Order: sequence, then C-alpha cells, then structure tokens
Amino acid sequence: MSILVMYAHSCEIQVGLSCGPIFETCFFTLESDNKGCLQKTIEGWIESALPKESELELIVINESNSKGIVEEADSLCIATFLGKRYGTQVFVVKATNVSEYNPKALITGTPAINRGYNGDIFIFEYLARQQSKKLNKPMENANFIVANLDKEIHIGALSGGKVIDMISSENEGPFSETQSGGIPFGQLLDLCQTLGNEEKALRIISEKSGLRGYLNPCDFTNIWSSVNEAVILVRSAFAYQIAKEIGAFSAVLKGNIDAIVLSGELAKNTIFVKDLVQRIYFLGDIVIVPGNYGLIALLEEAKSILKERINS
Repeated sequence: MSILVMYAHSCEIQVGLSCGPIFETCFFTLESDNKGCLQKTIEGWIESALPKESELELIVINESNSKGIVEEADSLCIATFLGKRYGTQVFVVKATNVSEYNPKALITGTPAINRGYNGDIFIFEYLARQQSKKLNKPMENANFIVANLDKEIHIGALSGGKVIDMISSENEGPFSETQSGGIPFGQLLDLCQTLGNEEKALRIISEKSGLRGYLNPCDFTNIWSSVNEAVILVRSAFAYQIAKEIGAFSAVLKGNIDAIVLSGELAKNTIFVKDLVQRIYFLGDIVIVPGNYGLIALLEEAKSILKERINS
C-alpha cells in the first residue's frame, strides 16, 4: 500500500510517497514559467519512487491558502491528474475551520469586513497531539500556542483540541520572508491609489515585502551572520513581532498554557530562536520542533482516512 501526500505552500509544492516504513520526499519550486511542466516532473518523480507492483491507495493534499504563485487550482489540478493516472481517490484536507474559532475572534470592529483565517490547522493539530502525548495529557484538556515559522508565519491558540484563534503573515500577523503582515491600512489605501491597481499593491505586500523587501539579496543571504546595524535591526524586528503575537495569544488562553510549540524551518536557526525565546520564556514551557511538518501531518490524515474506510 502506497500513499501520496502533497503540501502546497508559499511558492513550492512538497511531495511525499509513503510505502510501508519508507517515506520518500521531494519539493518542487513553482515559478510562473514552469507550471506546464511541473505536472510531468512530479509524475516522473513518483514513477521513480513508487515500488514496482505497488498500488497508490490514496492521494491527500492540503487546501492551499496562499495568494502567492502556488494556488489551490495548481495543486488540485495536479492531484486530480495523478488520481486519474493511478486510479485512486484524491482527498483535500481543509486549511481552516472557522466553526472552531472563538466567536469573539471573528469580530473585526466593523460589520462591513469579516475576519477570515489562513493557516494550516492540520499542522497545528498534529503538533499539539504529539505534545499532548509527551505530556501524557488528553488533548481535550490541554492548551497550546503553536507558531509555525516558515516562509509564511502562522501563529495560533489551541484549546480543547481545537484551533480557537489564528493569524498569519498573509494578513494581520507579523511579517515573513516576503509578506508584509499587518500594516497601517491608511497607507495601504494610499499605496493602492498611487499604483492605481489593487493587484499590484497586493503583489507588493505579499511577494516583495517582509525580510526580502527590507534587505538586498546579499544582506538577505547573510541575514543571520551579518553585523550590519540595518540588517540586525530588521532581523530583531522580525523576532520582536513574532514574540508580540505569541504574547497576545497567551492572553487568549488567559495564561493557561501547557506549552508553546515553535516549528518550521526557522526553528532550526539558533540565532533567531535565541532572540525569540528571550522575549517569551516567561510565558511558559517552550518546545522547539524544527522543520516543516506539512507532509507528516498530511500523512497522518491519510492514514486516518484509510483506517475509517477499513472500519466502515
């Protein structure tokens, strides 16, 4: 039995193929000029990784929440093609579930605008389950703050086994590698008016802002080792904003926190983590789980789906 999982986020698609105890992974960068050949490239990788005479039992993908180059239509189109190619079902894991959120968190301050959330809650729930097991505490009785620190920044609060509030660098959260996060809306309106095009303004704040927006390519490459005062200021502001949002979520949980979980590729960076932890250590126990867990979380979802099939 083999399972294919696809995790689309930011400007890449990660692919994992599980065959018994073996889990092969690969990632594919999606640029605007290679969309046509990406489908064939992924198919070729699967052909080389899939053992002979092994059937693909299920394909599971995430509901893409990014407004960048990778869109749901891209990953879903590829997954649908692969489903037909291998004669198997494609299952889409929802990125968010607004019904779980605290109703107070959905109030924006004006009835003209609804608060929406963009974040991969299946990763949050996976990390919370793992931490609950380590604490030997039922997830339904535990409270966690999870910060998934990758090319995009997602931070949220979990209580009673549910994500009750969340922000991301795509909207109201801290800035990320290329996204602006929350910015003064008056100046955003001015930017739209200056450019005369809403799409251009959105592209600036989602693809040309954040760390890369402040730093030139050379400074960005050396951001964590640079002694340049301007670079140090930007990277410190990066940790500062993330810490501030984590602190806000401690208020959401009324200070009742079993653990603060830091995950994502940025959690591998000791300089960044040290700066961040110095600002939040007093809030509670901090657990560092470096790496991107998108594929692992989707694989667990896939195994749950197959288990339900067997039991039904």
